[in-house]
Amino acid sequence: MRRLSSLLLASLTLTVAVPATAQLVPDAPSARRGTGTGRIIGLVKDIGGRPLVNAEAVLLGRDRAVASAADGHFAFDGMAAGDYMVLVRAIGHAPVLLSLTLNEGEVYDLRADLEQLPYQLPELEARSRAGFGAETRYADLEARLRRGQSRVLTNDYLRRFPNLDQAVALAAQVRFIRNTAAGVGGSADPWRNALAAATPDALTADPTQRNQLMVSLNGGMPTPAVTLADYRPGQIEALEFVAPEAVQQQWPWLPFGAGVIVVWL
Repeated sequence: MRRLSSLLLASLTLTVAVPATAQLVPDAPSARRGTGTGRIIGLVKDIGGRPLVNAEAVLLGRDRAVASAADGHFAFDGMAAGDYMVLVRAIGHAPVLLSLTLNEGEVYDLRADLEQLPYQLPELEARSRAGFGAETRYADLEARLRRGQSRVLTNDYLRRFPNLDQAVALAAQVRFIRNTAAGVGGSADPWRNALAAATPDALTADPTQRNQLMVSLNGGMPTPAVTLADYRPGQIEALEFVAPEAVQQQWPWLPFGAGVIVVWL
């Protein structure tokens, strides 16, 4: 289920010292229009290794989806450099969520192995568990991405680091994350505070920050009982930082000002 990249595998190494010039790739407007020079290709199989035809690959937040061919392959052409979340789903199978960072002109290979769901599920439950329908956690993620109410650190970004506190500390300094707050309240402080509070050191040292930051596992109920210190970069598909206004919309029972980070496995 892990994926390979012709460019990234040669360049990504596990480093303790973070280069001062390291940056995340901001979203490009052309990513939605499909006018870039990159390409995302993929192969969908069941866990027995058989190709799945007509599985759906969805670029979340991008208004783009394709179906796999008879050999299980799919492709998104004309992709701009940027960070992407791809949901791969098929009726009768559990969905797979993948994240990636695409460089300009890159051809990026994805592989998704879908596990078959139990037989004889009711139709609505079968569709929901396969990742279809408006009530799934993936629909909530799609809505947040579409409205610009979340920012994602992809697996490609996270696995550059030996631990999450270094990854998040660098992300707190990246312009495209700081500036997104202008669209969700006019100030960069909520985003910056959430990112700063996300480091394991901060969560351990400051109980007030620990109480204000909630971690959601795979889009489920946020809780302060789980911290990022419980995970290593290699275990995580993506980290999603949810904008303050989206937290209040989706989880109105949380304390006012609480931040939410979604750990997608």
